[in-house]
Amino acid sequence: MNKIQINIALLMVAIFMAYVLILPLYNGTGYNPLGLNNIINEYYKAKDLDKKYQEAIILKNSGDNNVKGYNNVTDDNRNQIDIAIPKVKNLPKNLNDLDKLSAKHNLKASGFTYAKDTATNNKNTRLNYYTISLSLAGDYKDFLEFLDSIDTSIELYNVKSLNVTNSESDIGTNKFNYKIQLETFEKK
Repeated sequence: MNKIQINIALLMVAIFMAYVLILPLYNGTGYNPLGLNNIINEYYKAKDLDKKYQEAIILKNSGDNNVKGYNNVTDDNRNQIDIAIPKVKNLPKNLNDLDKLSAKHNLKASGFTYAKDTATNNKNTRLNYYTISLSLAGDYKDFLEFLDSIDTSIELYNVKSLNVTNSESDIGTNKFNYKIQLETFEKK
């Protein structure tokens, strides 16, 4: 065999190899004995996993910073938290404070009641819940100021419900009757 015949034979083998191995990959059909598609897919999977890993590191670092800030609560802040959510709730004192607050805002109090919220307390929480019910009467603007005072007080209250009515004698005035339910808490 001369060199030309050998070169033609090698060219024919190269064309056959390209036809059998590479052309099916290019067309997306046929048998893939080299597994090149799998290699490319694995590359993209690895790249995606690396991106998720980098995001997890960022998230972990931000969480570490949040925990560091939580552990650095000052004693003053801890004392304020203990006042807002005490270990033992003094409900008679709370009712007295609310009575004084309503009087300060020119609201007439006609009834205060309180009860432990057994439905909420059965849940897996770290707090005991109490419901305080108030019946008040007075000017709407004074009532809004009363609510603002409750909202900004150091003792923590949530307004559960609010009912505003107007008696026939007060129609046309700014006087209303208010029934309000407040939720307050103590640590278990």
